Amino acid sequence: YLNYMMVGYCIAHMVFTVMCRNTARQFDAYNVSLNVQQIEVAMILVFMTPILLFRQFVSIFPAFLLIQHIIYINFSTDEYSQNIYTFLKFNLVMLALNSHLCIAIYYREMRIRKLLNYTRILSVEQQKTNDLIGKLVPYHQVNIIKNEKRQVDEFDDVTLLFTDMVGFTDFSRSVSDPRDVVLLLQKLFSRFDQLCEEQKVYKVHTIGDCYVIMGYNGRVSKNKRFKGVVIDETNRVIQCGLQMINIIREIRESTENEKLKSLDMRIGIHTGRVVAGIIGSKVVRYDIFGEGVLIANKMESNGIPGRVCISDETYSLLMQQEEVSKIYSFQEHQSVQLKSIDRVIKSYLVTQIEFESRTSEENYNSEDEQSDVESFQNSQESEENIEQQDNNLVSPAISNQPKSKSKFQIEEEAPKDAAPEAGTFTFKVTQAMAQQRK
Repeated sequence: YLNYMMVGYCIAHMVFTVMCRNTARQFDAYNVSLNVQQIEVAMILVFMTPILLFRQFVSIFPAFLLIQHIIYINFSTDEYSQNIYTFLKFNLVMLALNSHLCIAIYYREMRIRKLLNYTRILSVEQQKTNDLIGKLVPYHQVNIIKNEKRQVDEFDDVTLLFTDMVGFTDFSRSVSDPRDVVLLLQKLFSRFDQLCEEQKVYKVHTIGDCYVIMGYNGRVSKNKRFKGVVIDETNRVIQCGLQMINIIREIRESTENEKLKSLDMRIGIHTGRVVAGIIGSKVVRYDIFGEGVLIANKMESNGIPGRVCISDETYSLLMQQEEVSKIYSFQEHQSVQLKSIDRVIKSYLVTQIEFESRTSEENYNSEDEQSDVESFQNSQESEENIEQQDNNLVSPAISNQPKSKSKFQIEEEAPKDAAPEAGTFTFKVTQAMAQQRK
């Protein structure tokens, strides 16, 4: 379409040039002076419109100027000796040249568009590659991998989280189809991956039913990890642990499989020194080593199912922030002895106060409801005793009668036209006295 449009533009330019030349001759025949430069300026203004709209015409614009300039120079120097056939031949040759020029511009434009499309596709694929590498290694290791280098990271105070599913081994043995185990892990770990993205922590790896998290995700430079940043990382890791327990509780309660009713999770957290780096060249894996990894694993193995167990280093770090008592509650668990490093680590069970207060409030409301029911029953019994005593005092004759009915029963049984008896009136007075005394 662009090629045809440019060829038509060349033909229109040639026809318009011939018309202007003949017009100039007629003006000259009538002795009317016509400036050639004025005609050229007018033609330039007319043919500038498509050039402003389509940038492809910029390349052929100098050729149009050359054509009309040659025509009018020839017209001004040897106007009457110029043969019209020679003039037409010249314009046809220039039209052919311009057509080849248009075709060349067309193919050039197509190559530019293809190159632009390839560039866009390449940028999209490059972004996918960066995202994939970012999931395999922390953010600060992406450029290092691209440059085919290796870097060892040393952290003095990074928070680690280890999880282990209680009852998973028995569940794996009991199922007949192994795909059920894979589907369960896929469903559970997908929720955990989404949780890591929300809390901005780094998932190190998964080994079987074990899920490992590191608080440092590489977004902050290691030189800028001050105490406040480390505390914030620890809080986010603890929030991950608490929400993981809620997730596995939801899966356990929503499933209809009786084998998953006993499924639970132990979680251990520790803050300490860790050495990390990329292991291998074919299969890229960012792994962690050191004493902190061992302690975090021991916190998990010595924990309680359904609870988050933290070490004393993590506990000391959390106590440095303000109003920590309004966020978490801590309970001493036990002392874990590590023979390999000859240390004894204290452990604490951490619970979020908001969840605790909600649970205690529900228990308190249920106790209040039960106490209200008991007090209501006691008041009913005391009211009946008071009524019996008042009946004996006010109307002894009524006490010899059968057990008196309630006020509503008497009113329902008594006919509307019948006159009230004395005993009924006395009983109503007694009922009013009992109500007033209550």
